[in-house]
Amino acid sequence: MAVWLSRALRATHYSVRLFEINRPRAEELAEKLDHVTVLQSDPTDLAVFAEEKLGNADVFIAMTGDDERNILAAAQAKKLGTKIAIVAVKRAAYLHLLEHVGINEDAVYVAYYGADKHASGDPNKVPISRGVPLSKALEKESLIAWAMNGEDIPHMNGYPLRLVCGGWPASVCGKWLNKIVIRNQVHDGPKMTGTSYRVPCKPVAPGSEVPEDQLCIIESMPVKSLITFPKSGIEHVLGKKLALRGHAWAGDNAVSKMHVSIDFGATWQKAKLESPANRLAWQHWNTAVKFPEAGYYEIWARATDDAGRAQPMVLPGWNPKGYLNNACHRIAVQVA
Repeated sequence: MAVWLSRALRATHYSVRLFEINRPRAEELAEKLDHVTVLQSDPTDLAVFAEEKLGNADVFIAMTGDDERNILAAAQAKKLGTKIAIVAVKRAAYLHLLEHVGINEDAVYVAYYGADKHASGDPNKVPISRGVPLSKALEKESLIAWAMNGEDIPHMNGYPLRLVCGGWPASVCGKWLNKIVIRNQVHDGPKMTGTSYRVPCKPVAPGSEVPEDQLCIIESMPVKSLITFPKSGIEHVLGKKLALRGHAWAGDNAVSKMHVSIDFGATWQKAKLESPANRLAWQHWNTAVKFPEAGYYEIWARATDDAGRAQPMVLPGWNPKGYLNNACHRIAVQVA
C-alpha cells in the first residue's frame, strides 16, 4: 500500500517523504520508489518531526500496521501545524482517539473522488463524487477498505481503495478512491444534485414535476429482503416441503421479523431470522413451506424492521428515477 500511495502522490506532483522504521525495508522501498525520499526513522519521534519540518507538510498519512503508532504520529503532526492528517485504523475501539487528530468545527460532510473516467472520455469531467454527513462517516462501521477476506480488494470492487458506508446507497461507497474532502456544506459534486439519488421529500403523484428544493438525498435504505433459494420457475412435488432461504437488511436499522406467503399475501408464515454479523450486515433467514394442492403458486417474502416498517406488496411511492423499490420479492413455483 505504501508503494502504491507514494507513486500515486508523485504522479500528482506532490513531494513525498516516506518514513520506515525498519532499515532493510527502508532500503527496499528506496530502490523501488523513484523521486520519493525514503527515511529510515520513527515518525512518532518528535526530534524527527522537528528535523524534517513536518509541521509545514500539506498532508501527513500514518498507515503502519500499528493503530496506536498511527494515531500518535498523526496527532503530533496536527499539533505541529500539518494541514491534514490521515490515519489508518483497524480497530473501532480507537476511533474516539481520532478527535486528537482534529476535524474543523464547521465540518458537516465527507465526500470522495475516484479514479473512474467520465463516459465522454474528457479527463476534466468528474463522473461521480458523492458523500455522507460527517456523523455517518465517523461511524465505526464506515471504512476506507483496501483488503477483503485477507487479500487486496479486486479491481472491479475498487482496488486499491474504496469507501464502505453500510446501510446507505452503494453510490456513496466510492471505488478506486484517490481523494477525500471534508466540507462545511452538503457536498454538491456530480450525482449529488438534481434528481440523482434524490426523491421527493413528500409523496407526489406519478409523473409530477418536483422542484429541486423539494427533493431529499437518499440516506438510510428501506427494509428489504430476497429469496435466494430456490430459483423462480421451479417444479415441486406435491406433499413434500420446500426449503426456502434468503437475506434481509434494513439500512441503518435491523430486521426484526421475516415472513413468507404462498397465497398472494392472504396469510403469512414466520421464518427463522438469524442475527447480523454486525450492526449493518445482511441477515440470513430460512423456513420451509408445504403446498395444500397442485397448481401454480407464488412465494412472497416480507421483512419488517425494528421500527415496525414492513415491505410493501407493490412498488412504493413514485420518484423521478425509480429509486427505493423495496416491494416484496417473489418467485414462481409449479406444484404437481
